[in-house]
Amino acid sequence: MNSFEIRVFGDPVLKKVAKEVEEIDEDLLSTCDRMLKAMYEAPGIGLAAPQVGISKRFFVWVAIVLVSFLSCRLLLENFRRQR
Repeated sequence: MNSFEIRVFGDPVLKKVAKEVEEIDEDLLSTCDRMLKAMYEAPGIGLAAPQVGISKRFFVWVAIVLVSFLSCRLLLENFRRQR
């Protein structure tokens, strides 16, 4: 399983409107595995399909949870503004 090369600013694929994913199948899951490998090698915490040359709307990411008084307070303030 080879990893992807991460595209950078200026690459034409990053300027295109990506297509929607119509079906979650083994090919998509395999692609996600390869993207995760590329993301970890970069290193990074998230990677969108267009960043590896795939013009589709999906991404992979690692959830990192950091809880602090300040972040909880900001979340609460944002929630209050939306109501």
